[in-house]
Amino acid sequence: MGEKLKIAIDARPAADAKAGISRFVLELIKAMRKIDSENTYIYYTDKKIALLNSLNSRKAWASTENHIIGDIWEQIKLPIDLYGEKVDIYHGTTGRLPRLRMRTKYVVTIHDLNPLKFSNSNTHTYNCYMSILLKQSVNVADKVIAISNTTKNDIMELLHIPEEKIKVIYQGVDKYWKPVNSVSQLAIRKKYNISTPYIIAVGNLEPKKNFPRLFSAFSILKDNKKMKEQLVIVGPEGWSTKSILDSARRISPDIIFTGYISDYELQILYSGAELFVFPSLYEGFGLPLLEAMACEVPVIASNSLAIPEIAGDAALFFDPTNIEEIAETIEKVISNEELRKELIQKGINRVKQFSWEKTAKETLNLYKEICES
Repeated sequence: MGEKLKIAIDARPAADAKAGISRFVLELIKAMRKIDSENTYIYYTDKKIALLNSLNSRKAWASTENHIIGDIWEQIKLPIDLYGEKVDIYHGTTGRLPRLRMRTKYVVTIHDLNPLKFSNSNTHTYNCYMSILLKQSVNVADKVIAISNTTKNDIMELLHIPEEKIKVIYQGVDKYWKPVNSVSQLAIRKKYNISTPYIIAVGNLEPKKNFPRLFSAFSILKDNKKMKEQLVIVGPEGWSTKSILDSARRISPDIIFTGYISDYELQILYSGAELFVFPSLYEGFGLPLLEAMACEVPVIASNSLAIPEIAGDAALFFDPTNIEEIAETIEKVISNEELRKELIQKGINRVKQFSWEKTAKETLNLYKEICES
């Protein structure tokens, strides 16, 4: 048995339940607790989180979204604290690490390279600033975790990091996600004015999610095919939300926005949907793909970057820039019950390959490898 480690993790994203990175951090912490009772963990957080109440946590000055106080803490105070705590390894869970290094080893998880690859993902100033932080972090890290092979290739190409420094560790899907026939389904439908069978899409309201093209494809089907389904969009506001909402209003009253909802409501809406559509232009992973499959919904998705890698053979793919192709793929699945059943079964099989326990085990093995080298 190797020497016990003191491991520190940036848990600040866990306080923001609306973000995909939040789910990653929460699930990683929960899975680490299950598989590792030998090593000592310290969790840095700026807010009280129920999960961390009984755990060894430390106060961070501000969240990762506060790019003044939070970054000063991360770049100056954090490395000093890590040295004082005699931490063996620190895990930057959001693509960020302190530039200053003392005795502590560093590992960083890169979820995507949006600021470098997708200029519309935010303001030019923000993208430039985050690009600098990403480049600094991968260079100072002892090892870089990529959440997909697509992200790994982007890191190699855009940040010029050698392949041997990068480890691909997939995210998981929680066993919570499964089909439900809840008596609450009628109440949830009524709450969001869902009055017919519906198609569901999940994601923040921001340009890279490609919702306006989905709206246009939906309009084609409503006008030309007299499709009865409504389109339900689940997700919080993001960058450039107003223009996305405006485009939907111009197209159809049958496009419904729920905003951010609880996992309980989302599970019910997944389970009742005729089809899940994932039209994103760029994803480092795409957790909603697996959640929908676990809830036994047929899936169609963009053929962009990491999405086919994660979905495998359990989805039908379309060109996300081709509105007619999106419409044709929706109609193909909606109108073919045998195809729907085939996609559902493939989805059930696909999600068996992903678990948070597997994610945690591979991450812990990487910690040990770094500290032993």
